[in-house]
Amino acid sequence: MEIKEFWVVTKPTPFSVLQDVCFQSDWKGIILQSKGGLNPDEVMAVFDNQIEAVNLAEELLGVGEDTITVTLGYISRNHDWEKFCEVTGTSYWAMNEGGNPDADVVLKVSDARKIGLIV
Repeated sequence: MEIKEFWVVTKPTPFSVLQDVCFQSDWKGIILQSKGGLNPDEVMAVFDNQIEAVNLAEELLGVGEDTITVTLGYISRNHDWEKFCEVTGTSYWAMNEGGNPDADVVLKVSDARKIGLIV
């Protein structure tokens, strides 16, 4: 079976929505994505059908899982910023590179526990 188009699922960030992490592509498109900054380590899976891709993407995004919303500033001032970056994939230097301390971050409860925001 020849596969000309496929569905790509990438690792989400705290700011990702479904369209950011799940998209249809072909080989030419994936080459352009890599030139645009897509790191192969960020690709979680490739599927030949949309349903499986969307299911994984929703799972990675925590769709259906409870979330909490906090600001970047709150996290950087009151909690382990390095752990937050590790868990969410956020750049350690995000705040120094123009990150807005008032920007909301939606975290899955499971990630908030890893960071120590909740117990």
